[in-house]
Amino acid sequence: MLLASLLLPLMIAPPEGGEGLEAAQAIFDDACTLCHDASDDTLNLEDASALVGVPSPSTKMPLVDPGNPNNSYLYLKMLGTHTEAGGEGAIMPPASPFTDDELALVETWILQG
Repeated sequence: MLLASLLLPLMIAPPEGGEGLEAAQAIFDDACTLCHDASDDTLNLEDASALVGVPSPSTKMPLVDPGNPNNSYLYLKMLGTHTEAGGEGAIMPPASPFTDDELALVETWILQG
């Protein structure tokens, strides 16, 4: 048990290369905030950290569930699997879906909690 408590912080520490909130925020800034900014009453992606634990208006599941990307509606919407969780609408962004690398960076941020 002691060993696990010592190793857990090492396993969830941000990987080298800038992954984490900063990397996820850069992705949102580039692809999302043109539509989802502070003027959007439903979803403001200018501060992704403010979405942690906030329920999705359509499904009531968390927009970002720390440590659990598969229960994070924002991530599911980016993957296009949100309808399986009861969500509505198209994959985001609709014109040019995220790359695997971008999805991996957001997933890493959510896993870091």
